[in-house]
Amino acid sequence: MRQKFSQKPFLLAGAYLLLGSLWILGSDRLVISMFGHSQELLEWAQQFKGLFFIFSTALLLYFLVEQLYGQIEREKEDLEMLYRNPDLGLLKLDYSGRIRFISPRLEERLGFPARSLQKEFLQNLAAAEGHETVKKLLEYRPTTPLDNKEGLTLEIPLLSQNGALYWYQLQCNFPHQKGTQSNIVASLQNVTPHHTYRQKLATELSEKNALINASPDAIWSYDRSFNLLSANTSFYQSYQSITSTNIKPGQNLLQGPLSKPFNRYWRLLYRKPLNGYSVEKVLQDEHRQSFSIRLFPLYDQKGHIQGGVCYAHNISERLRYLNRLEKQNKRLRQISWMQSHLVRAPLARIMGLVRLIPLEEKNLSTEHRDLLEKIDLSTQELDEVIGNISAHTHIETLEQEY
Repeated sequence: MRQKFSQKPFLLAGAYLLLGSLWILGSDRLVISMFGHSQELLEWAQQFKGLFFIFSTALLLYFLVEQLYGQIEREKEDLEMLYRNPDLGLLKLDYSGRIRFISPRLEERLGFPARSLQKEFLQNLAAAEGHETVKKLLEYRPTTPLDNKEGLTLEIPLLSQNGALYWYQLQCNFPHQKGTQSNIVASLQNVTPHHTYRQKLATELSEKNALINASPDAIWSYDRSFNLLSANTSFYQSYQSITSTNIKPGQNLLQGPLSKPFNRYWRLLYRKPLNGYSVEKVLQDEHRQSFSIRLFPLYDQKGHIQGGVCYAHNISERLRYLNRLEKQNKRLRQISWMQSHLVRAPLARIMGLVRLIPLEEKNLSTEHRDLLEKIDLSTQELDEVIGNISAHTHIETLEQEY
């Protein structure tokens, strides 16, 4: 209930005092004008003014006390929350790092007996990765009143007695006593889940970056001014081999030792993703290396185009392989055409002659007739094999190509 007190009572009290003061200033004149110069009425008016000021002052003091009491109550509740909540806590250190005070709930969370951490050094309580943070905290000295007011925010890993690791965010203040800094007062908040999540994201990002950098394809992105945003290792190596110079994020991709036609061509390519188009091109460099270039728009979180992303895949080996396949296919087509024409034509003549011999020679013996029948059967089988080869190689299309 006390938290509901705000500036409204002060405004009401001020208005009340202002109106009362205006009324009191004119009260003597009002009494004289209404009742004449009556001493009793004037004394009564003076007494009333005194009582009014006493009552108004008491009322104003009451509101002030209520406001301050409410603020103290709220701060008390905040402190009690620090004591009750194991994820929150208070810590007081001297400048040697020795713990002068630690919240009981925080001490329980870390699994130590009551007051066992008193006079313990914070360095001994922190994990190995937090030693630099402790050193930074102990060496920090605020140089301006603003630095002293804002304090210092750090994250530190604390080890429990059973070896569990907890990450705490420290909001540190450096109060002065008699002109010197004597202690460090810090409020602690458990940020272990957030730290674990950030660490997981960082690990995933590191793995993705490792995969991108391991790719033989050049990958890079640029902003609307054609300045490099990010790139993988393959891009930097390719850029260095082409231009004999290095490029860093923030530098313009179309400046440097590149030729004007080269820059003009790439400027046209870079502009298309900025207009929302995807582009795919096949380009060849001076070393007769062929690349498949693909460009896509790069969107921000609001869906606005902020630049472009490029992929350059070396397809030289694939094109050489396809060229070898094409030459082999051409030779196969020639062989197929030769089988279907140059080989089949003599075979057809042999088949015709084998069938004419019995008609011309009437006195063939039975053995000779059997031999001719076997020759005829073999030529038919050979003709069927050639026909199957021609059918499987689409001989009609191959004939037109040849």
